[in-house]
Amino acid sequence: MSGDKLAIGGVAALAALSTLKRRGSRTVPPKFKEQIAALLKSGDPDQVAQVIELNESFGSEGLSGLDLSGADLQGVNLSGANLRGADLRGADLSGVSLFGADLEEANLSGADLMNANLYGTYLSRANMTDANLPFANLRNANLSGAVMRKAILYRTDLRGATMVEVDLRGASLNGVRLAGADLSHAELNGAILKEISVGRTSLRGANLFGAKLGPSFRWMKNPKAELWTAIQWDEDTIWPRGVRPPRLR
Repeated sequence: MSGDKLAIGGVAALAALSTLKRRGSRTVPPKFKEQIAALLKSGDPDQVAQVIELNESFGSEGLSGLDLSGADLQGVNLSGANLRGADLRGADLSGVSLFGADLEEANLSGADLMNANLYGTYLSRANMTDANLPFANLRNANLSGAVMRKAILYRTDLRGATMVEVDLRGASLNGVRLAGADLSHAELNGAILKEISVGRTSLRGANLFGAKLGPSFRWMKNPKAELWTAIQWDEDTIWPRGVRPPRLR
């Protein structure tokens, strides 16, 4: 289907969905999803706004599972959108607002999320392998079980984020803010950790074996360092070589 025909089909799909909304329907017919994806990819603010408004009217299914791979969605407002299971591989989401959106099990591998607002976003079990997240706001986001292997996190705000069992193997975390974050049972093997700020950060059961700690973590070699009070760990936490945590009481 050509781009023009697909766009026209998308407008028709919006009209059809509006009719379904008025009739009280809570299901988006699969035949409309390709056209709706095309409208989102177009980046037209008015049409995107209509899609989001309709998305909020169609219950738990919403517009989940859309194929938005490679889409240019720079700066688009997708706050509150239900994009559960969506394919966003390689998408340009720089500067996008996904405030409070549902991206459970979405595929964001290779996506550019620089400066994106993901405050309170639900990203449980999302695939974020090789994702680019410099300056992204992920405060209070739920990343439980997410795969973030080799992701780039530079000055990323993860304060208060739930990151239980997140896979950060080989990821680069530079200048990341982790105060109040829960990384219980997280995989950080081979991750690069530099200039990280912590405070009430949980590393219970986390695996940091092979993690590359920058100079700001030299205090970890001293079991009497005051900064140990800023993190939480247990007997299951696996530390890199040279780290000497205080004895657990």
